[in-house]
Amino acid sequence: PPPPPAPPPPPPPPPPPPRAPEPARSPVGASATEGVTTGSRPAPAA
Repeated sequence: PPPPPAPPPPPPPPPPPPRAPEPARSPVGASATEGVTTGSRPAPAA
């Protein structure tokens, strides 16, 4: 008899969720996002 058909490959894993914005306490990207998101202080000139 012919061999049984191969099982279908498993579905690919779902894509990872988008990265959450850095918290305000983080030195990286804090000055750029904090003023824009909260509006509490103007963005630095730099």
